[in-house]
Amino acid sequence: MDVCNVDFTLQVEAVVTKDELQHLTFLCKSEIDSIGRITAGIIRLLKLEGSVGQSVIDQLGNLGMFPKFLIH
Repeated sequence: MDVCNVDFTLQVEAVVTKDELQHLTFLCKSEIDSIGRITAGIIRLLKLEGSVGQSVIDQLGNLGMFPKFLIH
């Protein structure tokens, strides 16, 4: 069996407005927040919260929360 390695690079440049960038940031934050809540829910369903601790569950539920100094 022959194995071939293929490398390629894709470079993309885009011009966006500040509003578009803020909207994209909001969407990313929302997705991260959702992933954390889903993970926390799965841990609860599997009854693993005792082994990982309540603080971990709380942190997963707040993944999308930005520290106040990062919000402009």
